[in-house]
Amino acid sequence: MANVLSKEKKLAVLKCLVEGNSIRSTERITGVYCNTVIRLLVSFGNACQDYLDSSLCNLTLNHIPLDEIRTFCGKKDRMLKGHERNNPELGSQYLFTALCGDSKLIVFHKIGKRTYQTTKAFIDDLESRMFVRPDTDGEQRPQISTDGWGSYRPAIAQTFGKTARHGVLVKNYSNPESGRYAPPDLRCAERISVQGIRHL
Repeated sequence: MANVLSKEKKLAVLKCLVEGNSIRSTERITGVYCNTVIRLLVSFGNACQDYLDSSLCNLTLNHIPLDEIRTFCGKKDRMLKGHERNNPELGSQYLFTALCGDSKLIVFHKIGKRTYQTTKAFIDDLESRMFVRPDTDGEQRPQISTDGWGSYRPAIAQTFGKTARHGVLVKNYSNPESGRYAPPDLRCAERISVQGIRHL
């Protein structure tokens, strides 16, 4: 008979992971084998995804800031060799996030390479969760705010058309490389109205 973790043990594992402990340290703290920790993490993550997919739909959002957070999986890009460079699951990965500007709830996210394909899939999934107002000319349309990543413009235009307003905020830094361990120095910020924003 297979060993089944008790509810209390599962919660203890998940609490350790939520607190930022690594899989190995979670194994040491809880006494649960690392492969079991990974299986529990994947199972819980899939359950969370199913819950979000069923709950976060038909949303009415006024302002939706979009952003990306960079990380890496397996190796950093400069360490990838040969065929590893063609593996979409290795190297730089980006967490695309869509935030409700009013409640600060992350209404949708997607992980992948920073490519047009990932961006378009992210925007398509975001649109499918929203109740988009039919108004194509007024201020009642939702406003989407993005950074200067070039794939946002065509992806939002193709998916939302004129049913959403789109503004871009481009930040320029005096020394971008200084931001490795501390925020770089902001020199200026440029606001661009791509679609339907009259007041910048």
